[in-house]
Amino acid sequence: MRTVKFFALLGFVALAALPNLATAQVDVTLNPIELLVGDISAGADFAITENFSIEAGVGISAGKVGDDFKWSSIPVTAVGKYYFNPRRGSDGFYADAFLRYVNRSYNAEANSNNADAKWSRLGLGFGIGFKAVSAKGIVFDIGVGAGRAIIDDLTYEENGEEYSFDWPNLMLYGKLGVGYRFGGK
Repeated sequence: MRTVKFFALLGFVALAALPNLATAQVDVTLNPIELLVGDISAGADFAITENFSIEAGVGISAGKVGDDFKWSSIPVTAVGKYYFNPRRGSDGFYADAFLRYVNRSYNAEANSNNADAKWSRLGLGFGIGFKAVSAKGIVFDIGVGAGRAIIDDLTYEENGEEYSFDWPNLMLYGKLGVGYRFGGK
């Protein structure tokens, strides 16, 4: 139920930006480091005004450790950015507030000594960053942030029994994006 509310809120924010899409400035970025290891992390940053934008980001990563352990992760992030001195519209140094949902799962093969685990987190926080945009529309965006997990559900199953335990409420956020600007100035 919490996940449904989160995606409903994310959808509402996206719909609120629709009137500006006719003359929209949208920066689409990918994380090049994650692409090198086979993961995908993409973002679309919608300029609301020259000084404010809203970014929606999603990532998908999965892997296997040895022959008996698989993991996957799907982070979804919404970020509101305030730009202090934009030169090309929604660029330069910024402060942000973020809402981040991460769903991770760790699955062991049947004959393994490892336990299955599921971890869902929803957090809020603040950060800083810098976005550079070239005259040809190439975008470079880097940022970091920290916040607090308001929902933190970590459970694991071992020998048919499910356990849960507490984890620190610290939630970290990092952004490295290279992409292209569509529309705008």
